[in-house]
Amino acid sequence: MKMIPKMCTQCGAQLHMEKGDEVIVCPYCDTEYTIEKPRWNPYENGPIVVKLNYASTGSSPTGINVVNGSGQSSVAEEREFNIDRGVLVRYGGTSTDVMIPQEVAAIGNNAFLSKKIKSVIMSDHVTEIREGAFYNCDALKTVTLSKNLRVIGSYAFWGCKSLENIVLPNGLKEIGRDAFADSFKLQLYLPDSLEKLDPRYNHFKGCHSVYLSSRLVYKLGTPPIWSQNVYIDSVLLTANMLQRDSALMKAMRYTLIGNQIEKAAYYEESRRQGMIRQWMGEGLCRYCGGEFGGTFIKKCNNCRRKKDY
Repeated sequence: MKMIPKMCTQCGAQLHMEKGDEVIVCPYCDTEYTIEKPRWNPYENGPIVVKLNYASTGSSPTGINVVNGSGQSSVAEEREFNIDRGVLVRYGGTSTDVMIPQEVAAIGNNAFLSKKIKSVIMSDHVTEIREGAFYNCDALKTVTLSKNLRVIGSYAFWGCKSLENIVLPNGLKEIGRDAFADSFKLQLYLPDSLEKLDPRYNHFKGCHSVYLSSRLVYKLGTPPIWSQNVYIDSVLLTANMLQRDSALMKAMRYTLIGNQIEKAAYYEESRRQGMIRQWMGEGLCRYCGGEFGGTFIKKCNNCRRKKDY
């Protein structure tokens, strides 16, 4: 007897219906589906229309699936969640508060493009947010990400001007180009699990503040941190901080171009190196510019360091 597979829209379980069935019941969540058969034989080339019996679920309609004789399905009208093999292709609903269905593993390209949504809650099944998924959702205020999220694609949250806080899960590996650019109210804490941040792009341009650890700075080398405020180990990045830590200075020098902090730090470091060269040329202490004293062992009369050049 021919079987036609079908996925439950409530829990994502695989369903099967046999020829002659009038009702399908999901074995996991007990959701009922009513099969409306047309006059012609549906198992030749004609369609079988499967409607969700909402009396058994209390849910609101999410559209109609049409399944043909080959087992392929299409959407007869735009559904609240248009899902294709685990990818949320498009959100067609009107609710401003969205809860992503359990069967979604990836938020597709431009899935919520310019939608006037205010909040999003993702299940822990979501592992990827693709390019432009929430592009220009300027009313979006809160997002609860999946704990198993691994990739945030390019422009994913670009222009989310109302977004103030989003917790990036530990385990996140990659943030794409300009992913959070022009989200002016946003505060971000970057997890140490990050492995890929392309230094050529402005991932956080315009964000209110970005927090990261010195461990992550050394790990990534030159992370593209273009933000109004940058905090390393919860300390606001300043010119003095960069001067005290030459390794940090090297790592961050080219990441804050256009930022006054970077300009001041680079200027001060350059001026200090010029003074050191001048002192050494005049035979003075390279650390403080003092004169050396002593016959056999030369020591600075000011800081008492030995002459080491």
